[in-house]
Amino acid sequence: CLNPEDAKSLKVKDGDKVRLTIDGQDFDLSVKVEKTLPKGIAGLSIGLAELGYSELPDWGQIAGAGK
Repeated sequence: CLNPEDAKSLKVKDGDKVRLTIDGQDFDLSVKVEKTLPKGIAGLSIGLAELGYSELPDWGQIAGAGK
């Protein structure tokens, strides 16, 4: 999940894919825009199969469409 302002700055909307990089591992995930999420924070659902095992919270980097 991304705050609407963060989604706008990444030029993505609901359903678009972003690349999340955590500890050198890349994950391609779908975006869900969530207005209650604070700006600058990405929310991840528990049990996302794409993430395998990741110890959270952690620092990561998100690249939007076309990055």
